[in-house]
Amino acid sequence: MTARMNKNIHYYPLFLKNPIAKVIYWFLGSGFKTTTLTNLGYIKIPDNMKEHIKSMDSILGASDVCKVSCALISAKDKTTFSITKNTLDPSFENALLKGIRNLGVEVAVSGSQKYEV
Repeated sequence: MTARMNKNIHYYPLFLKNPIAKVIYWFLGSGFKTTTLTNLGYIKIPDNMKEHIKSMDSILGASDVCKVSCALISAKDKTTFSITKNTLDPSFENALLKGIRNLGVEVAVSGSQKYEV
């Protein structure tokens, strides 16, 4: 039985529902999440600041549950796609890069050195 199906669930007090909901999320909800993507959109830079800014970055942290986190931000004539992950397997980045290049988008790649923890 799901919470939606149980019409009486709204009668239970929050101090009972909240801990139960957290446990259910930990076992069920977080297991379905594989990647995070946030799109901050286009950032309009004031004219007097444009000469001082080449590009913008947005960096998200990866977690044990979500192995890859991505952020997208645009400023001036550049869009930056940042990838943060806690795995050394490059297959995600390789597939993404191949897909973007297949669309005919000009791509410049930069990143940090590989390291093992």
